[in-house]
Amino acid sequence: MLNKNGLIGKIMPVYTIIDTNTKKEWDEVMSWSSLEKLLSENPNLKQSHEVPKIVSAVGGTLKHTSDGWKDLTKRMHEKAGKESKIIK
Repeated sequence: MLNKNGLIGKIMPVYTIIDTNTKKEWDEVMSWSSLEKLLSENPNLKQSHEVPKIVSAVGGTLKHTSDGWKDLTKRMHEKAGKESKIIK
């Protein structure tokens, strides 16, 4: 995941930021110290009072599944016929 701070694929919390002037909300992936710095330098920005989300997995889910699941989806694909979109 890449954000404007240049963080790629690191396990970092996702904070929801609110601009009190515009009421615009967006998510930022950053460390706690970076969040504190952002908020202290921008008094119009506030952190949302929801629980921070954690980004912990990068990539698709297929590589995290068991061989049994992969075999099952392969059999489903074969039985579904030529137009199957289960796996490519």
